[in-house]
Amino acid sequence: QLRARYCKLWQHYQVMHAVKQGERVAGALKDGLQPNVELLEEVAAKMHSMSGIRSTFLEWALVDALIYAECIAFAQVVVPGETVFGMPVPVELTAVSARTTFLRSLTQFVVAGVEELVILVVVYFVCNALVGEAHATAWLMTSIIVASRWVVKAISAQKKEPKQVALELLASMGSVHEALKTTSFNARALRDALYRVADRGAGFSPWVFNILDARIERERKE
Repeated sequence: QLRARYCKLWQHYQVMHAVKQGERVAGALKDGLQPNVELLEEVAAKMHSMSGIRSTFLEWALVDALIYAECIAFAQVVVPGETVFGMPVPVELTAVSARTTFLRSLTQFVVAGVEELVILVVVYFVCNALVGEAHATAWLMTSIIVASRWVVKAISAQKKEPKQVALELLASMGSVHEALKTTSFNARALRDALYRVADRGAGFSPWVFNILDARIERERKE
């Protein structure tokens, strides 16, 4: 009740919950908060310029909000998969119902089945045209060609698609962000975890590392 009477600065939101349930249901938008990276970096720069004055709570809020903003921005591009003229565009995250997911999977299954059936028929007619009336030979050739194609597809399926790689990176970013669920987080452990996901392609504001570096150095001297 006391918190509701005053302007809320920030609170921790679980990135993957916002991804699965939607930003307006489980993300910052449900509380009217929308982290702006440029404005957050401006606040971080002002805080950094105030030598001798430090707020562990403000440091936590800035780092948490900056990482959350980057995670959500990445998710808005990767999860919906919307494109304009072939270029990915960010889209607000909304919950996808189980029915929609089922229908999408069913449609993909049916389309794939029809595609395989068409390919089978076409290959058979081509083989039959090549061998004449030797239907058994045509079926044998068809079986060999189709089986070879399935083997190639099975081998290719073992390679991760770009979207799968991106989704795995998003999950790792969300996991790292969970280290900030309390204000008494381990700055050194968080920085090391951020470096690991950054090596895989994740991008974070330089001010995240500036704040963490300053906090680690301050804790070292205490």
